[in-house]
Amino acid sequence: MNSSSSVSMQIFIDIMFENKRFPLMVKSSDTILDVKKKIQDKEGIPVHGYDLFFDNEALCSNRHTLANYNIQDNSTIDLVVRIMAD
Repeated sequence: MNSSSSVSMQIFIDIMFENKRFPLMVKSSDTILDVKKKIQDKEGIPVHGYDLFFDNEALCSNRHTLANYNIQDNSTIDLVVRIMAD
């Protein structure tokens, strides 16, 4: 990997159906799980309580990095909260 893989960047998280968007500082070498933990810290949404999508693709593997999904500076990731049944 080249040195640009660890450069800090800003992405945006859109919480679907809530009309809420917020910036998040990340590195392209961050894993999807790293990003989910940052979202939990910032918004209080449990890591396992939502799914993330980029360019209509589910970000399923918590071990893949943002670079693996070609997520770059100023990209927007959609967050869909899972509905939990009682």
